[in-house]
Amino acid sequence: MFSFINNLIPSKQQEMKEQKEAQEANQAVQEAKTDVDSVEQMEFELTLGINQTSGKLNELEQKRDLVFKNVSIAENQLKLLSTTQLTEQQKQETQRLIDQLENETKPAIATMDKEIDILTKKLLDLYNKRDYLTQRKVEAENNMDSAGKTFPIESNTQPMTEREESETIDTPLFPNEKNV
Repeated sequence: MFSFINNLIPSKQQEMKEQKEAQEANQAVQEAKTDVDSVEQMEFELTLGINQTSGKLNELEQKRDLVFKNVSIAENQLKLLSTTQLTEQQKQETQRLIDQLENETKPAIATMDKEIDILTKKLLDLYNKRDYLTQRKVEAENNMDSAGKTFPIESNTQPMTEREESETIDTPLFPNEKNV
């Protein structure tokens, strides 16, 4: 009897150690699941930001292209006008248009270019952040998978030995019941 108890103590200690390791693995899996959920939420928000920034960037580029086209047309017309004989009033109007083009329109194009550059940098930054979060999510999922393979997740049952299985089958569920 004493040897049976002595043999049981190491196996109990081993069982407790395995249960502790399984609980730690379960806790790590739960933390990884929480990380994955929070990363997915951040990815979603970053994707929304990317879409909004892309939309603004596309709008700005379209406006810039339209302004560029109009400036090009205006410059060509001004060149044509410079080769023709103009009245004094037409010369003044032409000069006013040249001044407006040089002092207002071209600086506005430069400002648009700066805004496009800023939005492009923000867009690249958002893509980098999303890629980093995706990488973190994949690592967390891999950790979850490896923890699940190492230890049975949320399961405290061990496979029964043949002896235990036969005892379970032969043991009546209720003390007064007879095995049939």
